[in-house]
Amino acid sequence: MKKILFAIFTALVITGCNSEADENKSNTPVTLEFKVNKISIEPNSLNQIIDINATTDFKVKIEGLQENDKWLSYTLSSNKLNINAKPNNSENIKSANIVIYEESNKLSDRLEVIQPINKERIALIKIYKALNGDEWTNNENWCSDKPLSEWYGITANGDTNVKTLWLPNDAYIKGELPDCIASLNSLEELCFENTSLSGNLPSTIIELTKLNRIALKNCNLSGNIPEFLKSCIQLEYINLSHNNFSGYIPESLFQLPNLFYLALDNNQLETFEIKNDIPKTKLNYLTVSNNQISSSIPPNLFKIKSLAHLFANDNQISGTIPDNIGSALNLMTLNLYNNNIIGKLPESMINLQLLNSFNITSNYLDVTNTDYLKSNPNFANWRIGNQKTNY
Repeated sequence: MKKILFAIFTALVITGCNSEADENKSNTPVTLEFKVNKISIEPNSLNQIIDINATTDFKVKIEGLQENDKWLSYTLSSNKLNINAKPNNSENIKSANIVIYEESNKLSDRLEVIQPINKERIALIKIYKALNGDEWTNNENWCSDKPLSEWYGITANGDTNVKTLWLPNDAYIKGELPDCIASLNSLEELCFENTSLSGNLPSTIIELTKLNRIALKNCNLSGNIPEFLKSCIQLEYINLSHNNFSGYIPESLFQLPNLFYLALDNNQLETFEIKNDIPKTKLNYLTVSNNQISSSIPPNLFKIKSLAHLFANDNQISGTIPDNIGSALNLMTLNLYNNNIIGKLPESMINLQLLNSFNITSNYLDVTNTDYLKSNPNFANWRIGNQKTNY
């Protein structure tokens, strides 16, 4: 009898314990929430992981996507939501909501996802459309979902910080460069050499403060060479040759502190003046040949200590050679042939010990007696004869 009573007592205790455990379990709060409720999908962070605080099973859905623009997706691993977004190729901010929910307890939480406009991507798409992009010889990955660094001719940091826009040697590139190029504010190198780019350079280039190289040789650009280039103080290389630029050569170009190479040849430029003293500059190479320049050689040009190569042949340059030419001690090449220069060769040229290549033929110079220059070690290499007559 005692054994029976003990068994009954034990059963009652166990049942009571189980009931208490079930009651405690039912009283445990059910949790389902995101640890953050709003995120921004930046161009170089298209994939993000968001933690979910959940004590129950749940489902996930996305609200707010357009039927034709499934730009947002996800995968779920444990309580971590892996969010994936496609690059934003539109001019609008995109937004959507990711919802987690558990139906039986009517629990839910939502995460707002914002994708801002990628101004660099939009600018490149506009450039593509403005310049006949569909017909380019090579337009690989342009306007696609690929990172900008994988678009042909582009150097970038993933999907931002475009450093180089390099698209030379394509006759199917045609049209005017649009103002939106200013959005490429990390741009360092711009090249459309040997294309059918036309019109004027956009004034918004002034905003490209990191630009150090402009290569626009042999296009159909016209108008005046823009003064605003003086604001791009990092410029080291400018090649605007073989275009249709006219008017004057901006004096401000010679104020650029880092400029090493300047090519303005084969245009329709008419005036070349440097009225003000030139501050310290690194200019080494200058060509203005094959233009219509009729002004005289600016004396301040020879105050540029770094100048080594000067080409001004095939113009209508008048006047005499400045006497201070002898101060350009690093001058190695000087081409002035086929102009209207008069007078005599300055005695100061005896100081140009590095000037090995000098051609001033086909002018109106008096070269009947140049003995005073023969002590220059390179004099024998200088081409000074064959002058024109009847000025």
